[in-house]
Amino acid sequence: MKGISNVKQFLVHRSGCSFAKFGTVGSFILTGSDNESSKIYAIEHEDFKELFRLRDHTGYVNHGEFSHDGKMFATCSNDKTAIVYSLETGKALSRVTHHNFGVSWCTFSPDSTVLCTCSWDNSVALSFADSGKFAANLLGHRNPVTSADFSITGQLATSSWDKTVRIWDVNKGVSCPMTGHVDVVWCVAYSPTNPNVVASVSRDSTTSLWDTRMGGRVATLSDGSVTMNCVTFSRDGAKLATAGTRSHLTLRDPANPAQHLTQTSGHRGKINSVSFSPCSRYLATAGEDGMVNIWDTDLVKDDVEDLSNMLNYSDMMGKNSGNVTMGF
Repeated sequence: MKGISNVKQFLVHRSGCSFAKFGTVGSFILTGSDNESSKIYAIEHEDFKELFRLRDHTGYVNHGEFSHDGKMFATCSNDKTAIVYSLETGKALSRVTHHNFGVSWCTFSPDSTVLCTCSWDNSVALSFADSGKFAANLLGHRNPVTSADFSITGQLATSSWDKTVRIWDVNKGVSCPMTGHVDVVWCVAYSPTNPNVVASVSRDSTTSLWDTRMGGRVATLSDGSVTMNCVTFSRDGAKLATAGTRSHLTLRDPANPAQHLTQTSGHRGKINSVSFSPCSRYLATAGEDGMVNIWDTDLVKDDVEDLSNMLNYSDMMGKNSGNVTMGF
């Protein structure tokens, strides 16, 4: 079986790239950096055209994501804020200012109306995306919250320095902790096709798969002494990507996670984020070396499709978002 291939590599931030996220609809990539800036790129065939360069934050830009309806994107920063932008104009639509410390993560609800933000102040906040108005505060973690992800049915998973993953009913404001990691949990991701499956990665050098119905761990995967910083599923749910220190990138089949599909490296130093394209074939990685790599993860086909063909695919969660409405 052939390994994944690097089809594009480009320098986006000279001081290190904290994340690179594919758009949920269309051929866009959002990036951020510790130099307080973020950028939007449009993919035209195999060229990357910078559309917007944003400098509205006054601190390290930790994370950013697109809304599922393809109309907005958001970034968050150590300046204690998150900003929601129009993808059409690049102009700020709203600003979230509810946290007392830096905002580590932001993500949109399935219907794109709510922005979830996580903070070093141990809290998770829900705000209306179009206005930034406060909707709810989710308290339960005892230490800084590192990431969050919504399921296709609207449940929320969060990870924390307190070594736990929490599953939230956001309408009731209650959560169920899932324990098993023995160190900081850096990142969590829901399967886009199974709302009962969550993946997490930890500083304890393990990747865990959880069944939220059971409230427990169903698989523990190790990559030796490598600390995994980020995890994501492909949009079709058929691949699980993790990445971390020593430029280590691993691809697994969620149905048989103990078996590596492939392992590779391509950055100089730590990989900070992983993101699949809407068609599930391409994977973007962002590294502390300031580079974004685009990988072809198809392990069978030898042809490399035009990257701009991603315009022909839409996000699974976006397709289903009309059935999930946040109850605030």
